[in-house]
Amino acid sequence: MKRIRTLICLLLVMVMLAAFLSACGQSAGTTSQAAAPEYEIIFAHGNSPDTPHHKAAEAFKAYVEEKSGGRCEVKLFHSNSLGSAMECFEALQSGSMQVTFVPTARLSAYAPELQIFDLPFLFPSSEARYQVLDSEIGTKLLENLTKQQVIPIGFYDDGSKQMTANKPLRTLDDFKGIKFRTMESPIIMAQYSALGAEPIAIEYSELYNALSTKVAEGQENPLMQIYTNKYYEVQDYLMLTNHASLSGVLFYSESWFNSLPEDLQQILMDAGKMWIEAERKGIAENEATWLEEIRKSGTTVIELSDEELDAFRAATESVYDIYREQFGSEILDEILAAVR
Repeated sequence: MKRIRTLICLLLVMVMLAAFLSACGQSAGTTSQAAAPEYEIIFAHGNSPDTPHHKAAEAFKAYVEEKSGGRCEVKLFHSNSLGSAMECFEALQSGSMQVTFVPTARLSAYAPELQIFDLPFLFPSSEARYQVLDSEIGTKLLENLTKQQVIPIGFYDDGSKQMTANKPLRTLDDFKGIKFRTMESPIIMAQYSALGAEPIAIEYSELYNALSTKVAEGQENPLMQIYTNKYYEVQDYLMLTNHASLSGVLFYSESWFNSLPEDLQQILMDAGKMWIEAERKGIAENEATWLEEIRKSGTTVIELSDEELDAFRAATESVYDIYREQFGSEILDEILAAVR
């Protein structure tokens, strides 16, 4: 009888232990489930990890995840790993991606008025450009994109464009017949036709190979792109022209954003503005370093005189007429009045 009582006690202990472990497991599972993110945010872009764009994206991720209390998880994808700029834009439209940014020149099919930022010699300085981008003028231009199932947050800016080539470009004669790579923007292509070059639209991801194989003999980009993509390795000359800018827009997917609670929407709006500010600051802080590294590579850096730039400016005035004919003068005149 004593032995039976012992066995019964052991069985009771085992049952109680099993119940305790089961309760612990359920509790742990509940805690894990509660801690899991409720929202996954895919933020993809075409820039490399060492650019201000991606570093700002890392700050964006940290801000959103912290402020949301872990309810949001931001997954970053750089270097076109999820597709080109326009492929990412289309993914936002469908709701399969949440955040990306696109240069204004690539958006001409959706909002052709944004080609205004491609006009040569429009802004006298970066400060003047920011003044317009952040003003009611910039807001008006962004409104042209709101019918595309995306939410434009604001304009980022990569800085002023410079030119590179396999020979010096100091006069209009130097442009004659040169195969010059541009984005697929009618305004930009018209600019280089006016200078006497042969503009060729080549995808950004293919540009280095196009320059190395002489499919293109020159190109334009801000210093960041010239440095990080190592275009100086396959181009002998860098002309400091500051002739235009490369601006773009940060976007959220409309269907996704509108499905979020109001508190998360506010966190994301704040994070977007922070990303834009950090990206611009990163560009400004690094331009001198990028230029110095390009000089050290052996590339000849040419600073054009005011007279040389005036000749380029006069040759491309016809591009303004093209813009006015297509889109009217209202926005352009507002910008000119604000910066000149």
